[in-house]
Amino acid sequence: MRIRFGWLLDGAAWAPRRIGSARSWDMVAGPRELVGVLLTRLGLLHPETPYAVRVAHMRRLLSEVQNPWYERSCDRDSWNTARAMLRLRDEALEAGWRAPAPSELERLSQPRLSALAALEQAITVGVEGVPGANLPPGFADDLASVHAELEAIVDSGEVWPLGIEVIDCSEDPEALPGRWPAIFALLERCGVKVNDGHEHAGVPDELSIVRAPQELSAGEVAAQILEEECAGSAPVTVLAGRDTLPLDLSLTRRGLPPVAHAPEAAPRLAAQVVPIFLEASSSPVNVQALVEFLSVEVSCEKAQDAVGERQASAPVLPRNVTRALLHALGEEAGIDTRDPESAFSKALEKIRQDADNGAQNLAMVREMCAFTAEAPGEIVEANDLERRLAFLEARVEQMPRAAGPAKGIIRQHITTLRDLLDLTKTEGVNERELRELVAAAAPPARSVLARPSVTPWNTAVNEAHVDAGTVLWWGAAGVPSRRSVTWDKSEIRVLEEGGARILEAEALEALEMRAKLRALGSATKLIAVAADVVDGEHASLNPVLAPLAEAWLTANPDLKAQPQEDSDPTRHRAISIEARAWAAARLKAGLLNMPEEQRFMPPSSLAREVTAGTQLMPQKLSYTQLDILHRDALAWVLRYPLGIKPGSAASVPSGNRAIGTLVHAVIETLVKEKRVPASYEIPESAVEEIFARLVPRYSSDLDLPGNEALRAYVLRRAKASITMLFRTLRTAGIGVLEIEHALKDVPLNFTVGRSDATQQLTVPLSGSIDFAGIDEHGAPVLLDFKWTNSTSRYAGLVTNNEALQLATYAWAYGAQRGERREPRTGYFLLRHGEFVTNDRGLGGRGASNEATGGNLGLFERLRATIEDELSAIAQGRVTSALGDLALENGLSSHDTAHRKAAAELAEERAEAGRVFVDHNASYSDYCLLTGLTGDYS
Repeated sequence: MRIRFGWLLDGAAWAPRRIGSARSWDMVAGPRELVGVLLTRLGLLHPETPYAVRVAHMRRLLSEVQNPWYERSCDRDSWNTARAMLRLRDEALEAGWRAPAPSELERLSQPRLSALAALEQAITVGVEGVPGANLPPGFADDLASVHAELEAIVDSGEVWPLGIEVIDCSEDPEALPGRWPAIFALLERCGVKVNDGHEHAGVPDELSIVRAPQELSAGEVAAQILEEECAGSAPVTVLAGRDTLPLDLSLTRRGLPPVAHAPEAAPRLAAQVVPIFLEASSSPVNVQALVEFLSVEVSCEKAQDAVGERQASAPVLPRNVTRALLHALGEEAGIDTRDPESAFSKALEKIRQDADNGAQNLAMVREMCAFTAEAPGEIVEANDLERRLAFLEARVEQMPRAAGPAKGIIRQHITTLRDLLDLTKTEGVNERELRELVAAAAPPARSVLARPSVTPWNTAVNEAHVDAGTVLWWGAAGVPSRRSVTWDKSEIRVLEEGGARILEAEALEALEMRAKLRALGSATKLIAVAADVVDGEHASLNPVLAPLAEAWLTANPDLKAQPQEDSDPTRHRAISIEARAWAAARLKAGLLNMPEEQRFMPPSSLAREVTAGTQLMPQKLSYTQLDILHRDALAWVLRYPLGIKPGSAASVPSGNRAIGTLVHAVIETLVKEKRVPASYEIPESAVEEIFARLVPRYSSDLDLPGNEALRAYVLRRAKASITMLFRTLRTAGIGVLEIEHALKDVPLNFTVGRSDATQQLTVPLSGSIDFAGIDEHGAPVLLDFKWTNSTSRYAGLVTNNEALQLATYAWAYGAQRGERREPRTGYFLLRHGEFVTNDRGLGGRGASNEATGGNLGLFERLRATIEDELSAIAQGRVTSALGDLALENGLSSHDTAHRKAAAELAEERAEAGRVFVDHNASYSDYCLLTGLTGDYS
């Protein structure tokens, strides 16, 4: 056997690409592949062990071999400490270090090497099943065993048939790091001829660097070059320096196969199920993680299930269960199974009523809820973790048969995680270490875009793998990274005394640079395509291009003599060209056709044409619908008649919304449980008790680690604001009638103008009023509770007579009671403990809005506006007043142009007896869908 060896040739192709050349070697090998051959020939081959398993063994060793250097790190993060120690141990062993004997350990003055030496004394390398083995072998162990076996063969004088006649080294073996010079010397003594590499790096006949502003335009340039070069007779190699997705997009548009190189891939969805479930089933409950787990659906094979229905994806839990629970969590951001009136309890009752599997599904959900109800702690007990894994494993087995591949990935993940936990021999792990273990146990990720295909070119992923022909270098620019230095000078001295051979970082860099220059210099034509911006950062050219360009200019003195402003050889006009200039030159030469000019402009209006008729008329309404419909009928049509809504995770209350619901519920509970004394002086102890009881139901995030300060702040503000609320009500002589007064199916009449006639439309209006009371004169008092950061928004609504919510509640409350009496209304800001109202009795400024008809007059203007929008829809046109305004003046209501245009539109509508209340257009869920934002190309 003849082997071509190179320091960077692991993974390189074996066959040469030179035209008419014959293969003079049997294989091409780098260090790892040559060690693999020698393991086989020396009878040392063994099953490979996953790296995570080796880390688990090292973690157990660290717990057995105590050392002050890593003891504190192990206490805080034992998994990452074990990983770091294993890396250091492997690097030292690969370099050739022989740990000193136990009697010499005290002589080591370097604490890190002393810790490694003590560990090495306790290590017995061997695969599973070898008696006494406590650390499976890695590459460093294989290299050491090959070295030791060759030394034993040479010392014994035996003749061992390695089956290798010649090794052609691309580098000088004496220049290699670690054990390699000694290994090659031993191979020569075993009868293997080792040819030293003294090849000088050449230069390509042609060298070009095409620079594009970003990767998509770089992909278009590279695709054009690749298409033309593949039409010639010379072999073509694509050197993929980074992810080729931008290039693949342009190749696919031309009908060419993709390069499909994706070195970094996110875990498959099925591989994310285990970590999401463990997070969702932890205590205290993490509602966002629970929603993610309930929402996740793994892909199914394209086959019909048992009942003949084809499904593209399947959730882990039964679909009817996930829908019921997601709906409940969308109402209340927590789990409360004790209160039958809670949204979660109602969801459980709905699940129980299923005639087929109700009891079984209910027991399953209750078991999962039991995990979140356990007492939280810093350590996750092994037994508790096993119960959670067993639960998930049982649920996976019940998933549809069509989800077989995904089920296999999840099973593998669970099995590997159990193995790692068994290897660590621990009764519990902390949350951080558990996340590390789960990540380490995940099945290897492979991008769905990296599917092999037949291509008219060869693909290389390292500069040293290039072998003649035409080379298109994709990703010749990127964000630079520095090589890390493991050992300091004093440690290197000790390592070398123990037999190691350590190359300085500069020497190792030079070794690799020579290998890359030698390979790139063998190309006849090299075209490097580089993007100026990569991953949102300014990119730098690959360091190998500078000496290559300098060597190429030296070999072409006539071109080098051309006038040049920049001393950088990669910027020389004979080499470098901008993508725009490159395309212009090719157009001038007739190599490219001028495409039709296409200008992608934002729409002038978001209005849409629909089929005229009443098919999009509302079946029921709420204040939220009225608010959206009066300013953005397009968003209303998408959300309600068409049912296009954000995912379940987006609907779960969080932040201010969840906190406001919680504090509101505290007030409601105080009233319902009759814990408000006649003096209206609310005891703080009552607020604290109810608050603690309701947090898991309405805002469970406050119980999560790290939210202690926020929880205390919310409780403090809740006690102060609730006290202020009831004291003000007492002073104003207002009695509480009801918290959460229900508005159910209040008939709301519209006159809708169709193209042929008008039509009377009656739609039920539903909702709830946060506070309904009565003053000493019998006048109704309606309040809406808000938890908000700012007071200016609601103050502006009240001052400008734009409080549509208060107007809607005032009209609906009167219509429900059959009276046209103007109620006293206002907002109460729970966070700030103050009223926002014009009512002097509630602390308002007393400004009158009677000139505009008060709340009832404002509602009639809102009704007229809704009639206009519904009439337009019935006639076949859906408008978006806010969207059109945002297109011309910006999305944010804080922009001067937007604010001015909104004020003009509001004034124009007011003169016509209509209303418009501005809003921040960027908060819409439909910005991309409607064309308000996005890439218009």
